Amino acid sequence: METQERAKASALDFLWLELTNKCPLRCSHCYADAGPTHNLRESMRVNDWERIIDDAYALGCRSLQFIGGEPAMCPELPQLISRAATIGFTFIEMFTTGFNLRDGLKRALVRHQVHLAFSVYSHRPEVHDQVTNLPGSHAITLKAIRWALRRDLPVRAAIIEMVANNGDTEETKSMLQTLGVENIGVDRERGVGRGVTSHASDDPMDELCGKCWRGRLCVTPSGDAYPCVFSRKWFVGNVSRGLEGILNGMELAKFRSTLREKRGRILETANCVPQCGPDCVPACIPSPGISQEHYTALDLIKAECVPQCGPDCTPACIPSPS
Repeated sequence: METQERAKASALDFLWLELTNKCPLRCSHCYADAGPTHNLRESMRVNDWERIIDDAYALGCRSLQFIGGEPAMCPELPQLISRAATIGFTFIEMFTTGFNLRDGLKRALVRHQVHLAFSVYSHRPEVHDQVTNLPGSHAITLKAIRWALRRDLPVRAAIIEMVANNGDTEETKSMLQTLGVENIGVDRERGVGRGVTSHASDDPMDELCGKCWRGRLCVTPSGDAYPCVFSRKWFVGNVSRGLEGILNGMELAKFRSTLREKRGRILETANCVPQCGPDCVPACIPSPGISQEHYTALDLIKAECVPQCGPDCTPACIPSPS
């Protein structure tokens, strides 16, 4: 049992590579506080990112996401995509605004069938542009989505609900579905980064989704590592000590243990069918885009992704009928 606990504590199943904090947008809720005035690079260089990709693969990780800022602003991104695909990563995604999709990057995205994720804040251009603080950003993001769909790339979209787009969710979903986007998720604004201004919490852990204890890690442009993109308050090491050193370090183990305990207490009080806790995921449902209310307890029990969940699957605990 102790060996199993140690293995879970040091697992790496999903890796975020935050290549830059530079971004053409300055979204009002940005967890990374990214924007156009940031430097393109900090301490991490292309050979450092390649080393991290290699180390992650050697440690068993097969899923990664390139994020920012705007990762497309990094001129070496095609090289990094090719590196990850060549050594054997099975899931590669870029979370992008749609800006700066140069021809070389587009070729790499198509060649390696990279998944693309976009944030779309409203079906109304003026509302989306208000959130991003850049006029015309709505049109550019939708243009990039259309391009990706024409190239048959896997596309998903995220809608973040906040005061500015209150009431727009369903019509935004409808617009995206009309474009051909089937994978659509909805989340709330998190009190992280610039999101603290409008959404703060007494307990910073309440701003986490609760899944980042599950073998996930984020590496930032400075080489600093955090348990996930939202957990900026929990520094767990710098990659100068190597990924393995971070994964086996006390800082990450303590964070994961604390979060697992907190999520376990929440789940113990939930009336869920079947019962699920942080160490035993009885089922998953495709995520995002399919509402949980469309699933029954039987669907969960029969789910083929039991007990492992990949990046396109969300551990699910469905409330039993009242």
